[in-house]
Amino acid sequence: MVAESSLEFYSKLYRCECCKGIRNPSGVYHFINGKGSPQSSEHLPPTIPVSHFGDIVNSKIWVVTTNPKGDRNDPLVGLPVQKFGVSSRTHLKDSDIKSIFQIQCDYFRAHASGSWHHFFLAFFNLLDGIRLGKHSLDFQSGDVCFVDAIKCPTTIAWGSFVRSDDGKQVWDNCLRVKNKFLPTQLDMHKPTIVLYYGTGQLIKVNQKGKKVKESTRFSNNLKLQTRYLSPKGRLERISIEFSKANLNLLKPELQNIRNYISKDLNCIV
Repeated sequence: MVAESSLEFYSKLYRCECCKGIRNPSGVYHFINGKGSPQSSEHLPPTIPVSHFGDIVNSKIWVVTTNPKGDRNDPLVGLPVQKFGVSSRTHLKDSDIKSIFQIQCDYFRAHASGSWHHFFLAFFNLLDGIRLGKHSLDFQSGDVCFVDAIKCPTTIAWGSFVRSDDGKQVWDNCLRVKNKFLPTQLDMHKPTIVLYYGTGQLIKVNQKGKKVKESTRFSNNLKLQTRYLSPKGRLERISIEFSKANLNLLKPELQNIRNYISKDLNCIV
């Protein structure tokens, strides 16, 4: 359950409609405003922002990425505001905020692995079972949480949308200037291990840590680099950055990549 100390922040996040007037249909517009009347064949209801997939409070690893592109069939991406008896995000009650937070925390626990969005399956193959000290990472036990860099889904892939002026405005509103949702979550929850999958450039270096290990390239599609955050003289956070790659294409190297990540992660336990 969301802590009372975090309730104000998550209320602001789940009620956010800062991008309501950015009318580009390729972006977040229809997820905030919906589309058409309920009687229309083109009807799309407004949806709840996606803060995270998985247990953001107790997980051992965060993966910072972007939403599965516009897929309303996913139970979080397509979660309609009407489920909570309201017509827009701004009308959500505090009790709704608490329910939404828990629904997002329970994503992997509540669904069998075969029903997760296919986006997560490559990460399951990469991370599930990796040893962290004496513990083996387990998705369904809540050990891995995917935290969205941009809290509203986009109709097209974020990497394409952000190149537009409208995409940059969404980026500013959500992360860089106005709300800074993800940086606030990093400060609030203080994850020890963070993997950035194609999102490292969205976060300031002082939150990722000073680069102390050169990039390791496994193929033309994937490189990893490791940063350590130790502002108080002790190791507080390790950040591993992935270049954006299709992990499903890297199966021949999968064990080598797992070994590389596991070695770095065990520097902090």
